[in-house]
Amino acid sequence: MPLRRPRHSAEDTAPAELVPVIPATGLEHIPPTIALPLVPGLGGQPPAWAGPAEPAVPGARPAGDAPARAARAPEPRSAPRAVPRPGQNPAGRRVPPRFGPRRGTRAAVRPRAGFWPAHAPRVPARRLRPEGARTIARTIARTAGEILVTAAAVALLLAGYEVWGRTGLIGAQQNRLDSQLARTWDDPTTSAGPVPAAPTADEPLPGSAIGRLYIPRLHLRWVVVEGVAARQIRYSPGHYPGTALPGEVGNFSVAGHREPGMFWDLDRVRPGDTLVVETRSYWYLYRVYQDQIVAPQAVEVVAPVPGRPGQRPTDRALTLTTCSPKWDDTQRLVLHAVLTSTLPHDNRPAQVWS
Repeated sequence: MPLRRPRHSAEDTAPAELVPVIPATGLEHIPPTIALPLVPGLGGQPPAWAGPAEPAVPGARPAGDAPARAARAPEPRSAPRAVPRPGQNPAGRRVPPRFGPRRGTRAAVRPRAGFWPAHAPRVPARRLRPEGARTIARTIARTAGEILVTAAAVALLLAGYEVWGRTGLIGAQQNRLDSQLARTWDDPTTSAGPVPAAPTADEPLPGSAIGRLYIPRLHLRWVVVEGVAARQIRYSPGHYPGTALPGEVGNFSVAGHREPGMFWDLDRVRPGDTLVVETRSYWYLYRVYQDQIVAPQAVEVVAPVPGRPGQRPTDRALTLTTCSPKWDDTQRLVLHAVLTSTLPHDNRPAQVWS
């Protein structure tokens, strides 16, 4: 490599120094700011893709230390890519962190300030316990709502029981009483003598079946028991003690609850309709002539002569009583009927279904 003497100014009195001349290779214009970095872990050696390094010249000054060459270096064509700051994307726009604590929560792991690593797993946060008047009001409202929903569910269950449950119980009890009554009537040891003209000392026992009541308009029938106590008329109509028996002179009075399966639709019966009472020996057909609403204390409706207490009876009457209106007992619905015909038990009336 040829050597040449460097140029000196007039004031420079230092001896001349030989400077090696580097041939032009096209790398003179590479700015020193983008010099290739060394890969860590390779002992400070340049990578293989950088090509073979030129042999160093003894006593040569590094090119990067020459002030003149650095001054003549052109500006870089493009600015180096800047590393985005925490909370910014490469375009310089601020973006919310991908992982962070939610409102009302506290993160279990707190990363470095201002930095949420993308590879950090999402850690379940423990929700803070709310406090204050709003929380107390919310708790009271939630509790009141649960109580109201529970009360509504219980009310619906009770209503369903009254409509379907009670109807099933009444039907089962009526079937049992009907079978018991049929066995009693089929027993030849029981006397079937004529119906007495007046009440005798041989009164039916409380709770025992005395006959069947038919209402053709409603297409319903029941076994009538003796007595009107709560336990006696729970599943069947009951005969008022002391009043006339079926077919006797006087007022055969019967009471029943105003509920599904019993006298629920008794208000559909109109004057002129037929009521039928069956006993072991006879069929009694009554014709309805009056319906009325009275107070619960109006006991004169079950007198021997309805509405005329103390008067001597001459007719054979039938009276049905129940509560009014439905689901209430503030009044009484009363039907009055009078006997129109009597048939032997072997001659079933046309109004009665089998």
